[in-house]
Amino acid sequence: MHDLILMTIIAKTRVFLNRTIIKWISVTAGFLLIGFAVYFAVEFFKSVFEIG
Repeated sequence: MHDLILMTIIAKTRVFLNRTIIKWISVTAGFLLIGFAVYFAVEFFKSVFEIG
């Protein structure tokens, strides 16, 4: 059900967004995901090695 709602939202809003905006949203989301991954990796190694 979640996928159907998400696909509907994307299909409806895609009319208002051009390819450049969609590309930059995707790039920004990618960098945010990489940032979260780095943050959690650092926290993991801090907890494993009890640094700081």
